Amino acid sequence: MNRNDLTFVKTRGNRERYFQSWEYNATRIINRLAELVEEAGGTVDRHDDELLIHTRGYDERIARKKALIDSCDTYLNCLNKYKLKRVKIKHKLEQVRKELAELIEKKEKAPTIRTCFVSLVSDLWIRFELDGYEYYFETEGNPFFPDKWLKKKCGSVGKYYMETIDCPDKFYCLDDMFNPVADESSVEDAARKLLDFFKACAECKSYA
Repeated sequence: MNRNDLTFVKTRGNRERYFQSWEYNATRIINRLAELVEEAGGTVDRHDDELLIHTRGYDERIARKKALIDSCDTYLNCLNKYKLKRVKIKHKLEQVRKELAELIEKKEKAPTIRTCFVSLVSDLWIRFELDGYEYYFETEGNPFFPDKWLKKKCGSVGKYYMETIDCPDKFYCLDDMFNPVADESSVEDAARKLLDFFKACAECKSYA
């Protein structure tokens, strides 16, 4: 299966990328899908440039907490004559500062993902062979765009129509995928659903 003019990310000097929640978790799904294929006796194409992927999913939540703390501090300065309100706001500040510290800690502990399935041309993709068939799957960085996939017999020649999985039908896209770091069980479930789907689906149609 050829992909002409495919340009991979060159990682010399910059092997790190920072992804939003969906892209970060989708990377984990593709990595796990590759492992499942190999565990089943298949082979997976990987490019040479391994990237390190970090989640940016906590950044917006941290920014909101910091903005809330700044607002509370400003409001406190205007309440010198209202002791009861000051007590309530100080209590709220303590709670928000605790939540902020927890978010920062989670961000620092979020695992860095190593992957060989990110390119400049197509966001996240995997190409593999299993049980006599070649497969190609590509998911967009935007979860609301359709995915593309292809299945054909190994060694077959010609051109094939690529099928799509539209947003409402993304059966593997669980709500947990929009969290900064999805649970391992969610990633496992999504990867297995994808593999079962590919194995069960019909071969793509040839047009040349």
